Amino acid sequence: MALPILESNRYFCDLPVSKEKVEYRPFLVKEQKILLTALESEDMNEVNHSILDLLRNCVLNEVDFDKLPISDIEYLFIQLRIKSVGETSDIKLACQNCEEFNDIVVNLEDINIDGEIKDGVINLTDNVSIKFRAPNFKDLPTDVGVDNADIESIFQIMRNCVECITQGDEVFTHDDFDQNELQEFFDNLNTDQFTEIQEFFVNIPRVKSVVNFECSKCGHHNERELAGLQDFFG
Repeated sequence: MALPILESNRYFCDLPVSKEKVEYRPFLVKEQKILLTALESEDMNEVNHSILDLLRNCVLNEVDFDKLPISDIEYLFIQLRIKSVGETSDIKLACQNCEEFNDIVVNLEDINIDGEIKDGVINLTDNVSIKFRAPNFKDLPTDVGVDNADIESIFQIMRNCVECITQGDEVFTHDDFDQNELQEFFDNLNTDQFTEIQEFFVNIPRVKSVVNFECSKCGHHNERELAGLQDFFG
């Protein structure tokens, strides 16, 4: 006689950037094991793939995860983690004074989406503008996370996120230029123009939370900002 199959509860959430409505179920024990192994890894590519695979398994309506902004992926994963395991996550943080690691309990329900959502259009001159979209996981180079990218990886993310370049009435899309031509375009920006582009990416919404704790060894008061999934579950 076959054992019974347990049905899972269903939940809904609205994604903060794309505004998509998502229906999902909690993840299963076998899925959690795969996820924990990935989160312990230093291979960012493995971590990102595992998170996306988990979301694809648990989300019940049709969602194009390859196009979802990273901030939506992070937010959805945290909601899924809350419903599957609980509202808290146990992490270790080093004291900023003595570097002693302290056990910290993070309340996942206190996490906020921090950042400004813009239309992505940056006016470089009176008649030239460039339009970006928020990055998704596919835009990240292999083994690179949002928070540990070097300068070449940053340029690659920027190139991947360009939607179009406009000069007067003429619009150039990815069909009109290759990656080398786009990099040459970036290389010829002045510092003010490049700073505007950097500000767009810096201000993209992220999941963030501030944690305060007293060091168990030296008593020093610490205030730490957590941002990105590995900070909350690392």
